[in-house]
Amino acid sequence: MTIWSFTGVSRKKSLWIAIIAAILSLAIISGNTWASETASDVAHEFPLSLDSYGDDNLDGIGAKMKNRIGIEPFNLAALLIFLCAITHTFMASKFTSMSNKRRQTQAEKIRTGEAR
Repeated sequence: MTIWSFTGVSRKKSLWIAIIAAILSLAIISGNTWASETASDVAHEFPLSLDSYGDDNLDGIGAKMKNRIGIEPFNLAALLIFLCAITHTFMASKFTSMSNKRRQTQAEKIRTGEAR
């Protein structure tokens, strides 16, 4: 019994899964590589205070995030979760629209006998 019809979508879905898997793999593999020598100097408190990062002299959000990820690799996971949440917020209506369109397409296929 076919529930979903993914004509033209399976490649996009596979691509997104591959991209996410690659990012997560790189994050896991390079977590220890990014850790700087100053990471052992930082007290193991959670969450770290903003002053403990010592990045007041760095310009730009990218430089600060790279420094903070080097000191505490969990910041990479937090950043990815945050970016996914923002993306979901702005894409929720698009996801709903896609879902409704697929539901209507499937209902039409069931009505015409193309699907069960």
